Amino acid sequence: MKKVLLVVTLFFNFCLFSEAQFKYVASGPSFDEPQKGTSKLVLMKDGAVIFFTIIPKDGIDIRVYSKDHKEIAATIIVPSSSELRAPSLQAAFEINRDMVLLISEIQDKTPVLYRIIIDGSTGKLKKEEKIGELKKVSLGQGYAMAFGGVDSPGFYASKDPDSENYAVSLFNSFESDRNKRIEIVHYNSGHQEISRGYYSSPDDKYKYLDFLSMAVIGTEKVSVMVSGYNTAATGGKSSEVLLANLENGASSFSFTELNFPKDSLLENGIVHYNPAIKKFVVIAKMYANKGEKEAQMYLAFVDPYSKKTERLIVTGISQKIADKAADIYGRKYKYSGTPVNLHINKDGSFSIVYEATVKVSGSSSTYAGASSYGVTQGIVTAAYDKNGEITSNYMVPKNFMLDKPGYVMRSISFRNEYKKFAYINCGEKSYVLINDTERNIELIEKNKEPVIVQGVDECDAFYFPLTGSEAIPQRKYLFGDPENKREHNRALLDISAYDKENDLFVVLQLQKEGRGKTVNLVWLKPQ
Repeated sequence: MKKVLLVVTLFFNFCLFSEAQFKYVASGPSFDEPQKGTSKLVLMKDGAVIFFTIIPKDGIDIRVYSKDHKEIAATIIVPSSSELRAPSLQAAFEINRDMVLLISEIQDKTPVLYRIIIDGSTGKLKKEEKIGELKKVSLGQGYAMAFGGVDSPGFYASKDPDSENYAVSLFNSFESDRNKRIEIVHYNSGHQEISRGYYSSPDDKYKYLDFLSMAVIGTEKVSVMVSGYNTAATGGKSSEVLLANLENGASSFSFTELNFPKDSLLENGIVHYNPAIKKFVVIAKMYANKGEKEAQMYLAFVDPYSKKTERLIVTGISQKIADKAADIYGRKYKYSGTPVNLHINKDGSFSIVYEATVKVSGSSSTYAGASSYGVTQGIVTAAYDKNGEITSNYMVPKNFMLDKPGYVMRSISFRNEYKKFAYINCGEKSYVLINDTERNIELIEKNKEPVIVQGVDECDAFYFPLTGSEAIPQRKYLFGDPENKREHNRALLDISAYDKENDLFVVLQLQKEGRGKTVNLVWLKPQ
């Protein structure tokens, strides 16, 4: 019976991928689709893959795949220290052939952070320990977070992509001492502290510090990007984008003002170290003032050693993309995407990926009692050479309705997790991947606005090669054009990884088996 099932599975995969442009390489055994918790993939340096799901109250489900794509371990671990009542995954990465998970949760109204180390070959638990704890949150502070716009206390983490060093930020928004609200801890590959320090306001100049992004340079330093600001009630309205360095062995930071437009409202920013040019690349989305509707994108190159901003460039989307967005979404439409990904290439070139989120007024059949709802719209990619000159610019239009906590959903197939996108950079080629309804193919070709996707039952996985001169690249079915229009092939694109060394894209694919749904890992080679 097992041989018959194996033959059927192989035949199914052959038929499914025979017309796909991503070449099918292998697939793992199927298992039940995760229904709750947080799932991720960790790509190991030797080509092995670890898939895990953190299941609240139950434990961590782990599946280990060898570099030749075979499942070699499947287990569930239950940490003794973490309660996993409402866990939040801060980071997952490989260190010395182990998988490291940084998981935060609230215990007795106290935010805590755990480091869980799992054997990368067996999936077994090796070590767990609490590495961070913030002050207990009072009832009044809870109201301030819910209704007063005060940031929640929490944790952030970042790993150096070129080494096995990482850093953790402890952000305590309710700390009365403004110089102790942000604490950074720098760790080496043996999980030992390199340095630890508080991110204090320079000369007590700013009362408020908002954490934005963090970059690690080996064992040398950790650089943290924040927005420092005051209000009219706290010494006069002023703001500045700051970058601070915690050097190896230091206990205090050195500060750099990045010379972005002063007193502007910073909505979002990303900082990454570019080892090819030995500079930080910073992208920031800013508004001239609080009431401004249109934001401006700024790109900066910062020398981490001289601590100077060497170049500040006004950037964003090209006029061609702006015109195409207006063609699709209406002549008054202005693209307002937020930078969500900054990818650095080995030669020093880089790319920025933006995604737009808008609020749509009017009632929806999906939400009971809602007067407006959120929609994520076009994805825009911008590729730059190492000097900051744009070399290509593309847009992938979409309209995905977002889940809104607190409202009763009328559609059981809403599935926000299938509305995530993936961006993969293969060196000379890059791709954007989304799940979308087939109905939008013709609409977009005719410069019409895509229909709003609420449920995902009628969606298929598509990929867009970022090549050619057209503003909108041509889409292709990731798993081939389905012969039966009632059947649809989706992928959990947020659970994916690109193995650049072996040129393989690994993704979790949804399959229907009778009335049930299963998933399995699939290895594909971009063409």
